[in-house]
Amino acid sequence: MSAEPAGTTNFKVESKDGQQFDISYLAMKHSKTLKDLARSDGYDSTKPIKVEVDEKSLKRIVDWCHKHAEEDVYVLEMKGPKNMVIPQGDVGFIPIYSDELFNFIVAADYLKTDKLLDYASKKVALMGYGKTPNEMRAIYGIRDVGAEEPMVVEAPAEDVEAPAEIVEAPVENVVAEQRPRTFGKKNQKKK
Repeated sequence: MSAEPAGTTNFKVESKDGQQFDISYLAMKHSKTLKDLARSDGYDSTKPIKVEVDEKSLKRIVDWCHKHAEEDVYVLEMKGPKNMVIPQGDVGFIPIYSDELFNFIVAADYLKTDKLLDYASKKVALMGYGKTPNEMRAIYGIRDVGAEEPMVVEAPAEDVEAPAEIVEAPVENVVAEQRPRTFGKKNQKKK
């Protein structure tokens, strides 16, 4: 196995669509998966690192890693409620539409970019915060189980900027209302 490369060494990362992107070893530190794959290949920067991530999501993640290359690696802390605010400079890396956002979250999780995954998850939480169940179904593209026809939700014709509350409002102790659940015949009340 080769020695660890210099931070400026560039590697190629290939999406599942075959698109390749350059990423420096210094930027790669924000993705545990990419760093581990580079290490397992003996830090061979001539071979592309193939990942099961779509092109759009991979480009956003690689660009984000480059932007934060000089910063320390994010350490996920699970103590107490998260009072996270998505920095204005990072909002543009997180997709707006549900299908892209879902793929992006899957990619951020697969590549183990914890900070970006936390930002995207916060955005999902804020998208549904304070909404009715029907509004949440429309936002998240969930079909109503009782509906006969599938729900059709039209996306806006053009990209829109993320609402300010997604960027600036922290989620503090958001707890879903607890209701007893009833499943099957056992829990049904007798008439």
